[in-house]
Amino acid sequence: MKRWLLWLLTLTAVTGEEFTLKVAGVEDEILVSLPGNHDAAKSWPAVFYYHGTNGRPDTSLIRAHTGEDDWIVVGMGYAKRGTFVQTPAGLADEVKVLKEVRARLIDRANLDPSRIYLSGFSKGGWVSGLLLQSESTLAGAAILGAGHMTSVESVPRPLKKGTPVFVGVGRYDRNYPFGLRALVFYRQLGAEVDFEEWRGIGHKFPKAGSRGLMEWLSLQLGQVSSDDELEERLKSLLAMEDGFEKWWRLRELAESPAVRAKEGWKEKVEAHRIAAEKDPKIAREARILKESRRLLVREIGKKSLKDLEEITIGYARIAESAGDSPQGVVATKDYERVSEILDLAKKQYGDLEERAQADEVKPELPEEKRRIPGNPLVR
Repeated sequence: MKRWLLWLLTLTAVTGEEFTLKVAGVEDEILVSLPGNHDAAKSWPAVFYYHGTNGRPDTSLIRAHTGEDDWIVVGMGYAKRGTFVQTPAGLADEVKVLKEVRARLIDRANLDPSRIYLSGFSKGGWVSGLLLQSESTLAGAAILGAGHMTSVESVPRPLKKGTPVFVGVGRYDRNYPFGLRALVFYRQLGAEVDFEEWRGIGHKFPKAGSRGLMEWLSLQLGQVSSDDELEERLKSLLAMEDGFEKWWRLRELAESPAVRAKEGWKEKVEAHRIAAEKDPKIAREARILKESRRLLVREIGKKSLKDLEEITIGYARIAESAGDSPQGVVATKDYERVSEILDLAKKQYGDLEERAQADEVKPELPEEKRRIPGNPLVR
């Protein structure tokens, strides 16, 4: 049976022991879920998951992506609940909590301190990235619904070469450009970064779960997809009748953690993507996407209010020329997002002066109304 089907079957399975930890200074109890195959004679990797602004400690989202075995999953609480605010003192408090939980789980659950991965959605995603920059002992991080805004240090400390980082963010999320910034930032620090764009949604986790996150977690255990598995996935995509959907799914597959981990497979999938673009309608979509990405590059870089105004006009022109095509719809959403940022920036800085840097405008961190997708199945 295919590995991902086995994973789906574990979603309703009972995991190992579950218990809580009370940490001084943390209002919520920390939740701990041990793997079903937990053996006290062995050491175990863990994912420490940080919830969003209005959430509570939770293990179910990550457990839905790991299956019942192999991982300790920890639902973390914060030293400071509420809206995310980045300060050195606040970060130090969260580091203290992290170290306390780590020490207690080393004793109680034989946690492997060299294989601790962080993850989190929204506020939790921002905090996961900051902690990864601060704590050299962390093995990696999965940043969800967030990205990179500012560094912990003025001169960021390089990460261990190849440190795994996963970034997943909705295409219509206002944090999407910051997710792209995270892709660039962590690669510059030496990390191996996988990026997954969640099509058609804003600031929320996909209802169907994240296949990329599942693959990324499997790779941390050394579980690499076989050629037969990838061949079957590719074959199913090539059989699709919807030309646009086939082209887009090929793009997604080429950038997936499973494919990126297999030598020669990215090039193989890309060859099919290029072939799909021989269709004039798909070629047009590819051109529109390329134009939009040029503007995204400008958007995530340093810019003045004048630059933001030009980017807004650029998105409007793409949206108008593309009409109701799939990429035209995306360009319209980009125009609406940047227009709001521009209006906010004008209120903050006044006239379009070069000295007013628009990258100082903070991303919005919407309330997290759902902690876990209602149907956490991989699409």
